Amino acid sequence: MKKIFIILLIPLATLIFLPVLTQRTYILHLAVMSFVFAVISQNWDLTMGYLGLFNFGHLSFFAIGAYTSGILSINYQVSPWVCLFIGGLIALVAGSILTLPTIRLGGRVFSLFSFSFQQVLFYLIRSNPMGLTGGSQGLSRIPPLQVFDYQLQGANSIPAYYLALGLFLGITLILYLTVKSPIGMAFTAIRDSENYAISRGINPFKYRFIAVVVGAFFTGIIGAFYAHFLGVVGPEILGWGNVVLTCCMVEFGGLGTLIGPTAAAFMLTILSNYLSGLEAYRNIIISLIMFFVLIAFPSGLAGIFVPIKTNAHKLTDLFKARNKDGEG
Repeated sequence: MKKIFIILLIPLATLIFLPVLTQRTYILHLAVMSFVFAVISQNWDLTMGYLGLFNFGHLSFFAIGAYTSGILSINYQVSPWVCLFIGGLIALVAGSILTLPTIRLGGRVFSLFSFSFQQVLFYLIRSNPMGLTGGSQGLSRIPPLQVFDYQLQGANSIPAYYLALGLFLGITLILYLTVKSPIGMAFTAIRDSENYAISRGINPFKYRFIAVVVGAFFTGIIGAFYAHFLGVVGPEILGWGNVVLTCCMVEFGGLGTLIGPTAAAFMLTILSNYLSGLEAYRNIIISLIMFFVLIAFPSGLAGIFVPIKTNAHKLTDLFKARNKDGEG
């Protein structure tokens, strides 16, 4: 564990001092986009990796956060800082609406409903209801986040870079503490054996709801940041290419690890941008790389460093300890 911690200090220090190490806005832009996709992938991994619940509509929360923040700041002059929280809150509400009617009907029904939810949202955005979403053109001139006279928009803004880094590190820490807590143990117990989890007094519907809404909230926040950072947002963020790319980040990195999807988000975001000039060959090259890595390491990138094991025995030990405390 200490070795892994020391290894992680190197990229962390690099990210902290990156604006000092390079003045190239292109590199800083890639770093910010990597932070954004890392947060999306981590929160998708919370439901798909730790809980074993496939949510086809996870990117919907990202779009909801982005569009909510953009609409409020453009049309109603709400402060972009307030919009960050509201974007996450509306995404959380959407996660509740998505989860509550279907969570008791099984994973397949939830997956199909989440896919339908995202498709409906995509066409709703393109239809430009009440002239709010901008249709296929999307929203533009979204006001930037601002600190005093500093506008946190664009890769040439160093404060914007550090805000993105802060959001990434803060959300990562919260998710890490969550999956290492009894809540995280309950997640993996449900994933490994739902019957076993129920026998230990765990309500799978409750914890599935928690995982979805927590993931929705943080994904909505990073979606709101994305809108204010770029100043534009369009329906293409819900395109099938983004869905597949983000899903690949989770699978390629390693389900149920957090560190794996994070590393894969950085790798695939940077690689995809550098190969953008190859057009159709870009997806082929990325697919081949993923194919050979997953053949060599079926658990994904994280399997190289972190053995992925069941946490069911940890949950048993936890309940035994609580029972002893209760008897005492």
